[in-house]
Amino acid sequence: MTTSPQYSPRFLEALTFAASKHETQIRKKAVAEVERGEECVPYVSHLLGVAAIVFEAGGDEEAAIAGLLHDSVEDQDVTPAELAERFGPDVARIVDACSEHWDHSKPKPEWHVRKEAHLALLTAEADRSVVLVTAADKIHNGESIIHDLNAFGPVVWQRFNAGPDRLLWYYTEVTKVVRAVLGKESYASVRLSNVTRRLAQAVAELRMSTAADGTDAAPPVPMARA
Repeated sequence: MTTSPQYSPRFLEALTFAASKHETQIRKKAVAEVERGEECVPYVSHLLGVAAIVFEAGGDEEAAIAGLLHDSVEDQDVTPAELAERFGPDVARIVDACSEHWDHSKPKPEWHVRKEAHLALLTAEADRSVVLVTAADKIHNGESIIHDLNAFGPVVWQRFNAGPDRLLWYYTEVTKVVRAVLGKESYASVRLSNVTRRLAQAVAELRMSTAADGTDAAPPVPMARA
């Protein structure tokens, strides 16, 4: 046991800031889940989970703070400039690179177009902190999906506009980037690879089930990246 603080007051400030910004936000639920009374989960649980995974993977405090704030630019009324002023330029840079960008004066691009653009950015920058926070985000989301599939069944797929096949494609591509940047044997790579493998099993089971009853499991998968 140590008596030395393991994080600075800045981490606590970031936690308070993130909790305040996301205080009315909840984790995704399918309409069918809401109708049958499944409890809503505060969104801050995801932010805490991402920061925890960053620490567990050996990330520094800058990356852990970025984990707490990683959705603040994309989902809330927060700018990279505000984050830089409050938490420093490194945190702002990581969060900005973890966020999707498009011209907000135009219609929001389709899901796979946004994901392709973000994958291209991750690959081009190959920044370890950015890739680690991205991996932690996908690990926490993916493990939550797998848990809920086991608990509630295929209705969970209805939460996502992209459909299970496209979601699996995205996780597969992110896993490739994480393995390339952080190393195949890194904590984040191993854990994310396991998530992607289990999602693939779940999608395969869904395909078998829908083939048996003649329904369509998901939209077509977008073209894979070279």
